[in-house]
Amino acid sequence: MRFATGARQREIISLIATGKPNKAISSHLSISEKTVKAHLTTIFRKLGVSGRTQLALFVSQRHPLHYDAHFKPPTKVSLPISPIEN
Repeated sequence: MRFATGARQREIISLIATGKPNKAISSHLSISEKTVKAHLTTIFRKLGVSGRTQLALFVSQRHPLHYDAHFKPPTKVSLPISPIEN
């Protein structure tokens, strides 16, 4: 991802995009949760997003096949939607 400058930030973005919480990211990268939060603050500012969900959407919309080679999006999504009655 070109928007984030460092390799560590790209790793964090990739882990966020797969739904990992800060604690799992810190454990996976052997850094503190505080450091993860600091990286996220920088990433959010650089990309102009306000949170994890927007970051994940940003990544999936711009780089759908590049953020994690092991992540496979669901082939079918079921939403609990009931028909609207008029």
